[in-house]
Amino acid sequence: GTGDRGQGTGDRGTGIQRIKEEETMLTRCLTLIGLIATLLISSGCGVKETMLDRNWGKSFESAKSNQILNPEAGKDPVTEANIGKYMGYGKKQTSNKLDDSTIQK
Repeated sequence: GTGDRGQGTGDRGTGIQRIKEEETMLTRCLTLIGLIATLLISSGCGVKETMLDRNWGKSFESAKSNQILNPEAGKDPVTEANIGKYMGYGKKQTSNKLDDSTIQK
C-alpha cells in the first residue's frame, strides 16, 4: 500500500522533470532551425544583379529583330569575307601542327 504510493510519487517527479527536459530540448531545436532558416533566407538578399544578368539575351534578340527588319543586311562582300575569316580562324589555329616537312633534319 504505502510503498507503492512512494514509488508513484518518485516516478511522477522524474516524469515531470523528463517533460521539462524534453521541452527545453524542443525549444533549443526549434530555435536552431529558425536561426538556420533565417540565415538561408537572408543569404540570398545580399546578391546583387550584375550587368550581364540584366542584359542576358539582349544581343541575340537585337540581332534577330534586325534580321527580321532587314533580311538583306550583312550580305555584302566585306561582311561575307569577315564571316569567312571568323569561321576559319579556329581551323587555322588547330592546323598548326608540326609535320615531317617542317622539321629540319
